[in-house]
Amino acid sequence: MSDELLYQSIKENKQEGFKQLVTHYKSTVEQIAFQYGLDKENIVRVVQETFIRLHKGIDRVERHDLPGSLYRASMDSLKDYRRIQTAISKNNSYKMYGYYFEKLEYMVIQHALTKLDDKYKIPMILHYYHQMTFEQISFIIKVNSDIVKKRIAQGMELLHANIEKMDAKENGVDFQHVKLSDMLAEMVYSYERLPAFTQIQELLHQVEMVGQKQKWRKSIPILVGIVGLILFSFLSVNYIQGERQRQVLKKEEEASASVDSEMDDLDNEEDNQGLDPELKAYLEEAKERLAAELRIEDIDTFPTVTMVEGLLSDLNSNSSYYHDDTKEYIEMLLQSPSSLKANLDPNAIDSEDYLLQYFYLVSNYEYSFQEYLNRLLLDYDISIDDYESIMSLQEEASSYEGPEKIIEFIDVLGEQGYILTRASENAALTVKFSIENLIQYMEQIGFSDAHIAYMKYISNMEDQDWDRWESFALYALEAEDLLSTYGDSFSALFRDSIISNIETHLYNYLRVGEMTTVTDVEKEEYHQFLANHPDSILAQIVQTTMKNWEENDWKRAQDDIRIYDMRLLFDKRYQHINYEDTLSLESWPFTLTTSTIYERYSEELSQDMLLEENPMEIVSLYAYASARRDTDTMSSLITSEELLDSEEESLEWFELRNSGAYALTEYQTEDSAVVFIVNWEGDPYFTINLDKDNGVWKITQIHN
Repeated sequence: MSDELLYQSIKENKQEGFKQLVTHYKSTVEQIAFQYGLDKENIVRVVQETFIRLHKGIDRVERHDLPGSLYRASMDSLKDYRRIQTAISKNNSYKMYGYYFEKLEYMVIQHALTKLDDKYKIPMILHYYHQMTFEQISFIIKVNSDIVKKRIAQGMELLHANIEKMDAKENGVDFQHVKLSDMLAEMVYSYERLPAFTQIQELLHQVEMVGQKQKWRKSIPILVGIVGLILFSFLSVNYIQGERQRQVLKKEEEASASVDSEMDDLDNEEDNQGLDPELKAYLEEAKERLAAELRIEDIDTFPTVTMVEGLLSDLNSNSSYYHDDTKEYIEMLLQSPSSLKANLDPNAIDSEDYLLQYFYLVSNYEYSFQEYLNRLLLDYDISIDDYESIMSLQEEASSYEGPEKIIEFIDVLGEQGYILTRASENAALTVKFSIENLIQYMEQIGFSDAHIAYMKYISNMEDQDWDRWESFALYALEAEDLLSTYGDSFSALFRDSIISNIETHLYNYLRVGEMTTVTDVEKEEYHQFLANHPDSILAQIVQTTMKNWEENDWKRAQDDIRIYDMRLLFDKRYQHINYEDTLSLESWPFTLTTSTIYERYSEELSQDMLLEENPMEIVSLYAYASARRDTDTMSSLITSEELLDSEEESLEWFELRNSGAYALTEYQTEDSAVVFIVNWEGDPYFTINLDKDNGVWKITQIHN
């Protein structure tokens, strides 16, 4: 897709357009970080930070400057990794690049390049590997084009010197008879075929979560048109995702701290312009109305109000929002919980979206009410000895003789659907939204069994002990049961929220983020889970994860569970596909064994070499041969010559790695299978039919 079309797509639909931008440019940013000299872990971080930076300022990007903005964001993100890159280049040999390059010369050049100072290395990377002119580089790194030209020439001399210092000659590497600039140009092909270091959907998720977290520091991020999705995200954060998600958000906030500082000056300048008088008057009316309903005199200091005012400052700085939209935000966010509850209607077209919106908003009020209660207790110097008496106000108002303000506020909590709880005699008073009362109300007004079951599931998780990792299995199974029992009754938004819950539960149950050795106690727990739930989709994931652990001496790794692949198993179109038969097409070639098999098989084309290969491995081998224009190998893997790709079609195989594609293999019989190539939502790009021929899988049909 051209930059012009990308820009237009972003303007028409920011969320979808930015996804297309990530899909188009992700591999470019990965290449830059790799060429700079970072290892896999830090490449992932740079890619995330680059798109986080770009996403924050995307509304300010001009039509002609889209690629330039991306490259500048990449350069800015790399600045924090100079020390890491220097340590890597000093402490490792050029042989570390043997996995990525076939030629020793390329390994040596890559390693020698990483040793250069940034002022030489970055212009060289942009010029030789990304075909930029001196003027384009000048615009990106903000240096005069003549200086850019000079630095590239000096960098080439330094690169020669670095190569001479390396001990590569003993392995037959000789640069005396080659032109180094030509070899740099040749390496572009190899860089384009680097494996994918980041998953597109994971990257988009990180960008979205960080963006929401940053806005949350000032306001509630609700945008007209996508309010349901955003509310669901925060519902997951606040009520479901637990300690692991909170840790992730903390890391994301730290990672994006530089993004905040970069934009602060501009934000402050715009915020100080002040609200439009009409909007300010509308805000004051809403505050007065809320103060009356909650019986709070000092409404200006009430947390919900201060967050809304922060939101209005954000909206005021963005020219794409105007009166009508902003009035909707004020109207929605400054309604009392009881007023919001009155709008619940099971027969409304948007009943599901509003239910999630309502639950998020009342959850936010829970925080605000808690802060307000804490302030009252402090102002009136209430002792912990009085907490039980205050709790009894919920049953009998006359039992407490303390300040009228506190008595009145406890009444307000009850009217708005909240209760007070205490974990123990020495614990603080805690404001809690009563899901039980909400469920009773939903039953009275006619909400479906599916939505009642969902709210009961949320209620069950409220008292979850986050320290008991075994308990996460129960909640994951309960969520799976929700989908199997009521899946057709839920909207896509509800299904996604439930699947997201399952993902989080499994992360905690399998303790993926801890990256420790699996103990005997844990092994016993997981084996018992498999025995008790053999037909569960979750059992497939646990079993596959345990197999990976066993092959790794029972050591956990961050990628032990392919969490984003799991959601496809809950799609009824693919209900007969097992978890182990799903593959994310994020690497090239698609499977780990393809390049090795190809080197042996393409020489002899002996069918016996393929007897142990599964359908997806055959598809991957065919795709690999297709990209290399190896028609002999392709012909040996199909049943009809008509299936041979055209030159244009062959390029599509390689491009799949950057399109967020998955391969799902369904075994229809022992001798027939279908491989579905699908996108993140499960919609098929195309399908591939295979049959066994003398024990070897062969492709019989490829169709859209």
